[in-house]
Amino acid sequence: MKIISKKSRRETVGIQVENLDDLWILYNLIQPGDRIDGKTSRRIINTDHDDDKGERRLIHLEITVEEVEFHEFANRLRAKGKITEGPDDLVQLHTYHTFNIEEGTVFFVTKNKWTSQEWHLLEDAEKRKVVQKVLVIAIDAGEATFGEIGDYYQKTSIKLSEHIPGKRYGDVKDDAEARNNFYAEVYKMLENMMAQAKFTKVIITGPGFTREHFMEYCLKKNPGLKPMLMTESASSATQSGIRELLAKQTVQVLLKDSRILEETRLVDELLVRVAKDSADFAYGVEEIKKAAGMGAIQDLLVTDEIMRKVNAEKNAPMLDLLKQVEASRGKVTIISTLHEAGKKIKGLGGMAALLRFKLSY
Repeated sequence: MKIISKKSRRETVGIQVENLDDLWILYNLIQPGDRIDGKTSRRIINTDHDDDKGERRLIHLEITVEEVEFHEFANRLRAKGKITEGPDDLVQLHTYHTFNIEEGTVFFVTKNKWTSQEWHLLEDAEKRKVVQKVLVIAIDAGEATFGEIGDYYQKTSIKLSEHIPGKRYGDVKDDAEARNNFYAEVYKMLENMMAQAKFTKVIITGPGFTREHFMEYCLKKNPGLKPMLMTESASSATQSGIRELLAKQTVQVLLKDSRILEETRLVDELLVRVAKDSADFAYGVEEIKKAAGMGAIQDLLVTDEIMRKVNAEKNAPMLDLLKQVEASRGKVTIISTLHEAGKKIKGLGGMAALLRFKLSY
């Protein structure tokens, strides 16, 4: 994310979107009541005729936000609200307009007051100059699953399968032909996905030797792919195989500065403490409030879904709780629910805490 202008928590912030991870950050920053302004496309109708469908024109508008939607698979954020500023000859004030925010969009956000959590998200995004976007292919004989790992998300997108006869029951020639046909299909999908998005690395994973054979196939087709490709073992060619990668040291080195690793590490530490029943953790609002009152919270983990709801509702008790944690030198981390670790925190109610010391109630 490129910050064009930023002075203080009461100022308008200018933003240029650079990647999908920026859209996730903005989804957690932009709240109902905020004001957005910038150039946007709007259909302008020039006549009173019923059959006049108008024309799309690029104009400068400001809206007061009422709804925000994140279209993850369309790589787009939509902010809808009533127009508060615009050219009088082209738009009517207080009518609705939707800003489509995507890679390359430049716009400005104004808040009455930025919360410390929102400000930290913004500053963290500004510091992250290198954002990894990794394409993963989990592959085994006749089965392949495509996935992505980004700074804040992990997802699977496409699954391919083809019957490949075993050598024991079929002709060796048929077996090799079926395998090559399958590799060709997977490679074509790889080419298509790389043409549609800019990936920093491609990881070929899976059990056995299939991943190595497929990597050799890719390099024969295009030797220029060599700097982009790496292999890593996994127990299956499924979604669970892709999830295993975050625990691999080679992948951790690749993603060393990403938030997904930081968030996964915090959640894993929490689950270890829960399994040991060690009394140096808390989850549930009431238990967390007790721990915060004693200054015991070292890390407070809050899902993005809970944080958006707190900010949208201007939930004063919850905002006070977050301030109390930070005032006692605790750190509040917003955990994305677009990856497995975030879903685990969601299963615990959306909030959990790692404590500095064990508590006995």
